[in-house]
This record gives sequence, structure tokens and C-alpha cells, in this order.
Amino acid sequence: MCLLKFGLILHITGITMMVELTVANFMAYQSIWRLLPNEQEKASLVLKATERFPLLQIVGGALILAGGITMLVAFNGAIMHMAWFKLKMILLLIIIANGINIGRMMKRIRKMDKLNDAASVAEMRRRIMRFNILQRLTFLFIFVVSIVQFN
Repeated sequence: MCLLKFGLILHITGITMMVELTVANFMAYQSIWRLLPNEQEKASLVLKATERFPLLQIVGGALILAGGITMLVAFNGAIMHMAWFKLKMILLLIIIANGINIGRMMKRIRKMDKLNDAASVAEMRRRIMRFNILQRLTFLFIFVVSIVQFN
């Protein structure tokens, strides 16, 4: 039972980190969009402040994975064949793929010399908004699937 609780603590800590960083990312980019038209220097500072978010999300993902594996060991792998667990794994893969895609885009944004091209900024804004909505909905579905645990 101790192994299960330890795994659950790791798992919940990782989920909390990833959700918090998704929300922080959303809030930071709302500030960036508000600052961009007139205050590019301040917008660049906010963008710079978010540079470590991807690394922290990787740490959160690693904690989720370590906690999940620990709980699987505690259950002797019994939950691996349950439908809710398989769905949860698919949702987790969506979060990982979405995170990788947005990470690539963040690198491109940080390398841009000018953030005053209205069309480019509008496209970036649309993609980041889509990322945040998809991440939050996927986390919500993971919570629901984990609680309901249908077979």
C-alpha cells in the first residue's frame, strides 16, 4: 500500500505541475498579445520569462510517468487491461504530442527578430490558443476517466 501511495503522490505532483504550467503559459501569452502592438520590449521580457516552462513540463511528465509505473507495480499490472486505463494512456499521448508541437513553435517564436508582423502574430496566437484549449480539455478528460474508471 505504501508503494501505491508513493506512486500516487508522484503522479498527482506531475499532473499538478503540468496543469499549472499550462495555465501559466496561457496567462503569459495573454500578456504578450496585449503588449505586442505597442510594447515589444516588455512582450519580449514576458516571453523570456516563459523559457523554462517546457523543461518544467518535462519534469512534470516524468513525475506522471514515474508515478504511473509505480502504481502499476503496486497493482501488479492488473489495471493495464482495463478500458479506462487504455483511454487514459491515449489521452496522455495527446498531451505529450501537443506539448512537443507547441514546444517547437515556441522555439520559432523566440528566434523571430520581429514580432510586429500582424499576420504571423495572429497565426501564433491562434495556435497557442488552440494548444491551451486542447491541453486543458485533455487534462479534464483524464480526470474524468480516472475518477469514473469504466470497464
